Amino acid sequence: RGIDTLFEEFILLAAVAGISVLLRPLSDEVRELPEDKAPDRAIPPPSPAVWLLAVLLSSLLTLIGLETITHGVLTPGGGFQAGVILASAIYVIYLGTNYATVERFQPDPLLEASDGVGAFGYVVIGLLGLLAGDVFLSNVVGLGVTGNLIAGGTIPLLNLVVGVEVAGGFAILASEFLDQTAVIRTDR
Repeated sequence: RGIDTLFEEFILLAAVAGISVLLRPLSDEVRELPEDKAPDRAIPPPSPAVWLLAVLLSSLLTLIGLETITHGVLTPGGGFQAGVILASAIYVIYLGTNYATVERFQPDPLLEASDGVGAFGYVVIGLLGLLAGDVFLSNVVGLGVTGNLIAGGTIPLLNLVVGVEVAGGFAILASEFLDQTAVIRTDR
């Protein structure tokens, strides 16, 4: 199961890197927002009720994502599922507001760092087992008391780094795709 998650993480990391390279702005592309193309037609602001619902749902999704990371040892779920839940909090903000609002909430360097640090952290935790003289991803942390939150050994740490990597990866993917909606290509 651990090796499977490792491959899933690196597939996601490769997908994010590939999409980032494919969708990077070219030298002849200019970033324009829709209101730049039609200055006489204003985009209506989001409804205050929809905006409030998006903020509440985003907060709830963030809480559920953090809970899924921390309790992934005790319940079904874990880091990958929690990462998707955390990234979906950003999607809900986009759906309830607009892309400019989402851009303010997601600093690209932090997202890119979280994607790489999460994948690297998973490998480091796996290598700790080898350094301890056992197999890759073997437990190097005490197990604690059954039923307790810290009773999972290295699994809570793995859930944390996987959640960070997946949340960053999916948020970068969404950012790259949404950013393409604001890019206008010139004639070649």
